[in-house]
Amino acid sequence: MNKSELQSKLKEQYQQFMDLINGLTEEQLMAAPEGKWNPGQHLSHLIRSLSPLNKVMSSREVVLSFGKAENPSRNYDDVVAFYLGALSKGGKASGQFLPHEISTDQRKEFTDKLVSKAELLANQLNDYSEQDLDELVIPHPLLGNLTLREMMYFTIYHVSHHEMGIRRVLDSY
Repeated sequence: MNKSELQSKLKEQYQQFMDLINGLTEEQLMAAPEGKWNPGQHLSHLIRSLSPLNKVMSSREVVLSFGKAENPSRNYDDVVAFYLGALSKGGKASGQFLPHEISTDQRKEFTDKLVSKAELLANQLNDYSEQDLDELVIPHPLLGNLTLREMMYFTIYHVSHHEMGIRRVLDSY
């Protein structure tokens, strides 16, 4: 995907997630099997994931401090497979990426926050060239250094991964 396609896909995937969250009843927003996140927690996790990414992407100097890629960018499918492989080996969210509980009366505040963060990320891509997307790397807490393009692929998949998780929970009720 080129930069314009990445921007469109980011906005599209996050809007799809928001439509799902906003369509849930209060009971559904709080529903989860034992040991699994409820939809509100998925929402919280996505906000907590985008916040540091936006912070890094907002400063070209910070991005440059991580260096350049040693290999060409992987394609979308390869990034997804890499992530799923890491999850299958026990990888999971930890530390600052663990979600907070979101009450039903906080839904609007948090959905607005997620939309804002997703739009900011898409817009920040304007500060980077197509070449930058394939040459510059930033660290992912589970996957290690990813090119900016790979990080966008991950971010696009990440929101759909959590959407699928919510749908599985809803289907079980």
